[in-house]
Amino acid sequence: SYVPSEITAAFLYAQLQSIHTITERRLHLWNLYHQALESLENQEKLRRPIVPNNCQHNAHLYHILLPDMEQRNALMFHLREKGIQAVAHYVPLHDSEGGLKFARFQGDLQLTHDIADRILRLPLFIDLTEDQISYIVQTISEYFKN
Repeated sequence: SYVPSEITAAFLYAQLQSIHTITERRLHLWNLYHQALESLENQEKLRRPIVPNNCQHNAHLYHILLPDMEQRNALMFHLREKGIQAVAHYVPLHDSEGGLKFARFQGDLQLTHDIADRILRLPLFIDLTEDQISYIVQTISEYFKN
């Protein structure tokens, strides 16, 4: 359905006015995931995002990397069965419709394809609750116990 540009602009302007509050909330949720998933990373079940000490981020998403595509897909299916929408987040730009038409690249981009096959994006939005994050992390932990 069509949304007039004035409505879109008003919505985005309201978000812009609250950008600091929104970003703080997203960072809080991101950090909850990051702390809660540390033990699974220490067990080498998954890999959490790496943010260098001298960098800042806006917590626009939280992802994990699984050892291979099969485990990523199996975990994604397990989460869906429990009512959790996690998605295979990344399609390499050069493989996208526009990339196939316009991109120029050299080599096989093996690392790019490897990451694309293993990345899983977890739910992250400002209305997400701490209890919901606990449930998501618990469900991920259950998957690895089986």
